[in-house]
Amino acid sequence: MSPTLRNGALRPPAAAILLVFLAIVLGCAPRTVPSLELARSDGSPYQTAEFQGRAAWLEFWSPWDPASLQRLRDLAGIVEQLPADREKPALVAVAVSATSEEIQPILQEFPGLPFTVVLDPGPLAEALGIRAVPSTVWVHPDGRFREVHRGYVEPQVLAQEIASALNEGVHPAPP
Repeated sequence: MSPTLRNGALRPPAAAILLVFLAIVLGCAPRTVPSLELARSDGSPYQTAEFQGRAAWLEFWSPWDPASLQRLRDLAGIVEQLPADREKPALVAVAVSATSEEIQPILQEFPGLPFTVVLDPGPLAEALGIRAVPSTVWVHPDGRFREVHRGYVEPQVLAQEIASALNEGVHPAPP
């Protein structure tokens, strides 16, 4: 549908006006990670504000998902590949809709994990729009975020994206 002429002025179609309105409304406030209190895998409290002011990499996973479990196996190696001369992002493995009792046997398979494991009964995943696991979310130091990957991605791809983001000081390019 093309614009129509009315009293000598162009009038865009209603659908275009609605799209512009939604883009303005949704784009006005940057999407930021909410301040939430979750529980660490050991039961101690964890505030999402703990990574405020620095880049963060959130891995959403589930103990029932084979791809999520593979991602946990990959995480330690990914962290080791990060450039030593840059501050590493906060790395948080977010167990979605799982209890501490459900994830403890899995975590025992991975002693000395180089990241924080937290339990999310749903509010963080919901706030960030996570609908599938595993999912990777990049958080900029100012709290803005965006999902980068949904589903399993080879660890070398994630390692390259993190290194690139740290070198450039920006989010990695979308896949």
